[in-house]
Amino acid sequence: MKIRMILSNLVIILSLCFLTFAVLDWYNPMMNFSGNTISSKLLLVLCVSAIALAVLTLLPQKQEPVQPHAVQHRTGHHKR
Repeated sequence: MKIRMILSNLVIILSLCFLTFAVLDWYNPMMNFSGNTISSKLLLVLCVSAIALAVLTLLPQKQEPVQPHAVQHRTGHHKR
């Protein structure tokens, strides 16, 4: 599913951003990376995308029927 791939990448990217914000706030709390409005909105996007990814992962997947292998056709050259 393409949506699952997009959500997975979004969760990874936003998680790495917030880990970076946390480290930067430890070293310089005056910058307040994790307390500004942009970070709050990004955190909301992270939470919603993580929930959506979890729901898509836990939902039962539609199993496609197994397709038989294509019958190989001869090219017209018959050995006798």
